[in-house]
Amino acid sequence: MKRAHAVSGAVALMTITLATIVHGNFFCLLPAVFYALLFWNAVIDCYTHQLFIWLSNCALGIALAFHLWHHWADINWWIDAGLLALCIGGPLWLASAASNGQLIGMGDVRLFMAIIAWHGLGGLAVLVLSIAAAGVMSIGGLAIKRMDFSSVIPFGPFITGASWVIWVSTTSFSLAQSVI
Repeated sequence: MKRAHAVSGAVALMTITLATIVHGNFFCLLPAVFYALLFWNAVIDCYTHQLFIWLSNCALGIALAFHLWHHWADINWWIDAGLLALCIGGPLWLASAASNGQLIGMGDVRLFMAIIAWHGLGGLAVLVLSIAAAGVMSIGGLAIKRMDFSSVIPFGPFITGASWVIWVSTTSFSLAQSVI
C-alpha cells in the first residue's frame, strides 16, 4: 500500500472516531464508517484519479444496511430510491460508457450509487451540489491559470464533500428542530 493510501486510511479511522463521538446517538457507527470509506476513497482519487471499487462497494453495503434498519417496511421509500438510482445512475452509466470514462468515470458512477443508496431522494441534491462545486473549482483553476481546458479533475472528492454537507445539514436541522 502506498504511503498516501496508508495516511488516508489513518485519517479515515480518525474521522470514524470523531464522527462517533460528535454525533452521539446509538446508531452513529454506520454513518461514521460510511463517510470514512468515502473520505478514504476521495483522498485516493485526488492522488491517483482512480476510485477503489471495493471501497465504493463497502459504502454501498453500509448504506443499504443503514436503510434496511430504518426503512425496511417502507415500500414507498425503496421505490423512490430505486427510481432515483435508475434515473440518475442510468444516464451517468451511459455517459461513462459512451465517452470511455472521459466525461465521468465508472468509479464515480459506482460512488453515486452508494450516495443515492445513502441519501435516497437527497441524492439529487448531492449530484447538483457536487457538479456545482467541481464547476466552481474548475472555473477558479482556469481563472488563475493553474488549469487549462484539457485538465482532468478528480470528481470523487466533490461527490464525497457534497454528500457530507447534505447529510450534516439535514442531520443538524433535525437536531435543531428536536431541541426547539
